Amino acid sequence: MLEGAAGVPPDKLVEAHGWFAGQSCIDCHAEYPADRMKKHLLAGSVPQCETCTGLVKPNIVFFGESLPREFHIGLRMVEEADLVIMMGSSLSGYPFAVLPERAREGAVRVLINNEKAGGIGGRAGGVHLLGGCDRGVRRVAEELGWTEEPEEVRRSVGGGSDKEAEAQADSSEATDPVESMDVKVGCLTEEVVRSLSVVDGWKDNVMKDL
Repeated sequence: MLEGAAGVPPDKLVEAHGWFAGQSCIDCHAEYPADRMKKHLLAGSVPQCETCTGLVKPNIVFFGESLPREFHIGLRMVEEADLVIMMGSSLSGYPFAVLPERAREGAVRVLINNEKAGGIGGRAGGVHLLGGCDRGVRRVAEELGWTEEPEEVRRSVGGGSDKEAEAQADSSEATDPVESMDVKVGCLTEEVVRSLSVVDGWKDNVMKDL
């Protein structure tokens, strides 16, 4: 939904997990009015299709259901692409985790993310842009000399001024993610050592009293 709000055309967007913007019958797939769906939700009742009396649910993919046809069509597009860009994902959930591997040999794979993921970089053509997605996209756009239109789109959806965007990006990326993790591990290690020292000291005092 955020992609749509940012101006991505529907024919360029695959809602692989579905969306809450609509609801339909699970049997005949007829659309169901949003206002009536809302009334049922507030009342805690189960909506039924006005065409076939089947059950109605939001247009999201439930566990065990098949992904939309558009997703499988998109797989072929990945296989044919010269450039595959992945952003803001751990690339650990399937079937989405396989998308980078579907890129053909020789295709460039770019990961814009706070940390490395998905084995990007394990073969030629892998590029990491570590940090926030906003900053990564801006860097790519600047390298391409394509800055005015993205900025106009960002401002049109309430993205604020250029300075505000830069300040937010700097704030979110003030600490390197790898360095941050090292610091956290170091603090945890020190805490464990202190705890063990307390236990050892307690044992020594107990032994003295015996």
